[in-house]
Amino acid sequence: MAEALGISPATGHRELKLAKAWLKHELKKPATSRP
Repeated sequence: MAEALGISPATGHRELKLAKAWLKHELKKPATSRP
């Protein structure tokens, strides 16, 4: 997938880890704080 995006595999892995951490954080918020 990283090649299709024109980025290195290491960058792709780093971005995926960041996205997973962000999503986990967002899902822990109370439902009332979501738009």
